[in-house]
Amino acid sequence: IEGIVVVEFTVEVDGSIQQAKVIKKMGYGLDEVALKTVQMMPKWETGRQGDLATPVKVKLPIDFFLL
Repeated sequence: IEGIVVVEFTVEVDGSIQQAKVIKKMGYGLDEVALKTVQMMPKWETGRQGDLATPVKVKLPIDFFLL
């Protein structure tokens, strides 16, 4: 089973990940693994517009493949 799952989420002003959801599914349980992986990530660097921290929407492709 190989392919790409795309997860969309928002990086809030404190760097936390919120509103994570799978927008391109693969099935076989990989969607749930990708979503859980994103939700377990440490805080990200916050987005900036000028000097102000601002929420940023991110689409992250996660590639699954066999070695």
